[in-house]
Amino acid sequence: MTKQLDSTHSLKYADIDWRADGTPVSRHYDDVYFSRTHGLDESRHVFLQGNRFSQRWQHMPANTHFIIIETGFGTGLNLLASWQLWNRTAPANCHLHYISIEKHPLPAAELARALSQWPELQALSDILYRNYPPAIPGIHQIALQDRVTLSLGFGDIIDVLDQLRDCDYPGPHAQSTIAVDAWLLDGFAPAKNPDMWSAAVFHRVASLSAPGTSFATFTAAGIVKRGLQAVGFELRKIPGFGPKRDMLCGQLGSCTTPTPDEPRSPRAVAPWHCGATADFKTRSALVIGAGLAGCHTARALADSGWQVTVLEQAPQYASAASGNPSGILYTRLAAGDSDQGAFSLSAYLYA
Repeated sequence: MTKQLDSTHSLKYADIDWRADGTPVSRHYDDVYFSRTHGLDESRHVFLQGNRFSQRWQHMPANTHFIIIETGFGTGLNLLASWQLWNRTAPANCHLHYISIEKHPLPAAELARALSQWPELQALSDILYRNYPPAIPGIHQIALQDRVTLSLGFGDIIDVLDQLRDCDYPGPHAQSTIAVDAWLLDGFAPAKNPDMWSAAVFHRVASLSAPGTSFATFTAAGIVKRGLQAVGFELRKIPGFGPKRDMLCGQLGSCTTPTPDEPRSPRAVAPWHCGATADFKTRSALVIGAGLAGCHTARALADSGWQVTVLEQAPQYASAASGNPSGILYTRLAAGDSDQGAFSLSAYLYA
């Protein structure tokens, strides 16, 4: 079993039991992560078909980015099912950005044990296992393939959703400049994990969405129906999987009214990029300087579908201070909690 990190930065790993048939069960929530016999089929029915991924991805325009946010990473089964379908149906020049949130990550060995039950996903689950981060709070960015990126947010769902909104400097009414294409509203049952299905969560789901953003969820509980309708989602109740009678899917309406939201901590200054006011219609960029910062900026933009030109006065890139090999992974790690320490730790883990 993976050892719990003895650090102020670490999270508590999930505490699970294994039934005789191989089904993982959360001790804390007293609920299953998936059905042993039909878990993959259920994931495909509820989340992939509920969001109409196959139809939408087959007809995507060239160089399109598709963003999914999942509330409850669990074993990663929904990720692998989505990733497999993406590779089969989406155009080769499009990119999938899969964002998922987990408060109590599974230890890596338990994750591998859970996913080993699906041989057809083995190649993808091996990639996930090799890149699976330690239980450190924050958003861990992982390049699974050239056209598939995973941003795995470890922490409380409210904290992670606020980080996603804050990173794009949301404008009035806390409306983010991120436009999520689809939500997988997962997690344990509302009766057993009410924090995952609160009004505060639904407000943030709406703030990260745009008219037409879709969602799908396994539950049809009244608290979920009312919560989504209150923030502007149009719902459809459709047959659930197997013995489950109903599930919900739908989309954010075209005429939505911003809803009240909990206040967030005020900013000292606006973010440097001022995302709420910038208008990037041409998606072309000029990067001045081919040091570490310039090269990584150019690569990140190119991976996001931008046309990038890099200018460097020297005859070779990284020929000044960035040419210092020991400086490439200079970590500046901190013993206690601080914004700079958290940023440095995340950067080091990504590197």
